[in-house]
Amino acid sequence: MEKNIFFEEAKESVTNLFDLEFPSMSHSDVEKFINKFYHMSTYEEESVKIKPEMYITNNVNILAKTIPNCYRLVIFDDPDSRNFNQRLKAIMCFSKNDWQLYICFAEDHVEYGLIKVLSSIKDKSLFQLAYNDYKETLQNKISLINMNVVNGGMLVLNGINDNKVTISFNLNNTTEFKWDEMIAKFIEATTAKINTKSARKLQDIRNLYNNVFQKLFKGLHGTICLVVDKEYTDSKGFLSDGIWLKEPVEFSKLFLQSKNFNEFKLTSYADLLTTMLNYDGITVIDNAGRVRAYNVFVESNQKASEKVVGGARKRAAYTLLKYKEPKFVGVYFQSQDGANFFEESEYHKKRKNDKMKKVESK
Repeated sequence: MEKNIFFEEAKESVTNLFDLEFPSMSHSDVEKFINKFYHMSTYEEESVKIKPEMYITNNVNILAKTIPNCYRLVIFDDPDSRNFNQRLKAIMCFSKNDWQLYICFAEDHVEYGLIKVLSSIKDKSLFQLAYNDYKETLQNKISLINMNVVNGGMLVLNGINDNKVTISFNLNNTTEFKWDEMIAKFIEATTAKINTKSARKLQDIRNLYNNVFQKLFKGLHGTICLVVDKEYTDSKGFLSDGIWLKEPVEFSKLFLQSKNFNEFKLTSYADLLTTMLNYDGITVIDNAGRVRAYNVFVESNQKASEKVVGGARKRAAYTLLKYKEPKFVGVYFQSQDGANFFEESEYHKKRKNDKMKKVESK
């Protein structure tokens, strides 16, 4: 039997998104993007995978002027899009150093360049600012689509008007994939018991964690992070096969001790965490925002993971979720193909439900 398979559904979904979010963009230009999607999702330079993030707009001036501390660098300015492929290839390399790309399809020219918020690692990202804080302003003035290569041949398009399309080239079922939502849940869990009276400082810490983990998880082939209560001690030795830090790494301490913070320390700690997460095994973080251990291994519980579809990493994640330890809060899991989830442990969910029932009974 001979059968030809084409991604017509994906193409139609992307075309519809551009029609809704960027109606002035020609279908021929949309087609140029679609033809480059696979190339962008698998792009490498010197055997290093590059996962670009790009903004497609009709007015990059308004975007750059609306977002505080936003810097834009024009690389090419053409009268039309006939050099699209060459221009895109020429700017892709800048994604290695945390710059976002942009392509502006204006009425009389096409501009290619780099864009970035020049601020602290603790501040909100360009995406957060554009799609949350300044969303209404931008919605009323420009067309804007964010295109982000996340991991494992997966590409996500977000329109400023809440239209979204996720495309996977690895042919896996990606129903679990909710990148931003899962990372947000993970960050909420890891900062739940940080002791600060300042809502602003707590938000700074959460911004820091979001920026660090968004970047880290995007670059990892896969990982497991176990979130434990800050009072947790491994009295049963369940997590003894790993490296426990004598002094936990505390990002939040840099904010809570004084009004000032050391940016160099923040970035150095972020690099430290990158190395830990790149090790095989489980990284343990508590709900006071402290990194407690890394390179931790557990023996998979066959009963807990018997219905789990996936490899050893996923079975280990479900073993942690089912383990009878009330101070296990939850688990962040990310597979090699980019699918991710954050789930609360069974005992943590049970304790929360029991508390809610007590409150309701009063």
